[in-house]
Amino acid sequence: MKTKLLFFLFLFLFVGCASKQKTIKIETIIEENNHYKIGINYPITEHQKIDRAITNYVNTSYQDFLNQQSKNISLDSLEELNIDYTLYQNKDLISITLFKTVNEEEDMQTYTYSYKKGDFLSLEDFVSSKDIYSTVNTILFERFGNVLDLSLLKKNLHTTLFSIDSEYLYLYYPPHTLSNTYLDTIMIDIPLEHLNIKQEKTVNVNHEVVPSEVDLEKVNSIIEMNKKVIALTFDDGPSSYTEEIISILKENDAVATFFILGNKVKTYENVLKKSLEYGNELGNHTFNHKWLTKLKDEEIKKQIQDTQDVIYETLGYTPVLFRPSYGSINKRVRSDISLDVVLWNIDTMDWKYKSVSKIKDRATINAEDGSIILMHDTYERTKKALPEIIKTLKEKDFVFVTISELKQIENLRKYNG
Repeated sequence: MKTKLLFFLFLFLFVGCASKQKTIKIETIIEENNHYKIGINYPITEHQKIDRAITNYVNTSYQDFLNQQSKNISLDSLEELNIDYTLYQNKDLISITLFKTVNEEEDMQTYTYSYKKGDFLSLEDFVSSKDIYSTVNTILFERFGNVLDLSLLKKNLHTTLFSIDSEYLYLYYPPHTLSNTYLDTIMIDIPLEHLNIKQEKTVNVNHEVVPSEVDLEKVNSIIEMNKKVIALTFDDGPSSYTEEIISILKENDAVATFFILGNKVKTYENVLKKSLEYGNELGNHTFNHKWLTKLKDEEIKKQIQDTQDVIYETLGYTPVLFRPSYGSINKRVRSDISLDVVLWNIDTMDWKYKSVSKIKDRATINAEDGSIILMHDTYERTKKALPEIIKTLKEKDFVFVTISELKQIENLRKYNG
């Protein structure tokens, strides 16, 4: 009997640990003023060693950027710090790459961590130097020819930044590593089968959602034309607070429009499905919160299309609305966007103000029929302020609608005079 009890206790602990490995949260830092814009998204894995390394890199990058801005006295200077990530995880390891851009300069860090060892892995843990050199040398020559100095490959082989997923080994060579003239980071992807590396295939256990599974006609309420309507909107999510926020909305018979980042969709797939089921609307907010007016046309289109693609592939849902990151838009950016652009006329400034009552007041005091309120579902204080915002607006006889519903109501009012 004791043996069985111990066995089940061990099994419980093991299952608990295994499930912990799969709990990923995405931390977000979005800040802006007249001189700089900061958009940072990075994963928290609940494993102390890797989280400490990632947060140290992010915090150092953030502080270095702010320190540089404090020294910059040029009023014409407009700077940007953006940090994005890729992530792969199976039961044995997690592999994360952070991509940092400060204006035109790029940097990156990679972290491949073994749950079994409780430590980081090196490239040699997967493949021998001899095998990797032969394969990489061939690929580089085929793709870049004489543009690169392949004699530098051996020198930099052991310091290569790398990541891995279920199909490829990715190697990253920073600018000037393999050439004095090639200014971009070089990334090569090598099929694992070419290196005889066996890696667990990831299986998507969630069934694919097809558009017919979310019946928007059933979840959207019928709004009387003479009622005062207002639209709550949330940017930069989803996050660890989003599920509580959509529950608060549902409990109070309210809906909202969430402008989401493409790089978070897969991590928060189930929360986003639930949000749609509750009658909320999803909009496109770029893939990783880059400053669009500083990007080239093809980069702008990629930010939008990559987000459209991942939302549809994950949720079976196609957004029709777009909100530019930082609200930054001009004529050129508009020409690259086929979606309806949505801004706002009430800004809670919840990224700046930490007071729940201040956020509530900014959301409600100047609210009018047809107002669009800007909030962010990345802050606990916003989550705490939401019940009071809803209560106060209901006392003022407002009805909550999504942006698409708001547009329909405005059009009907115009049509009916």
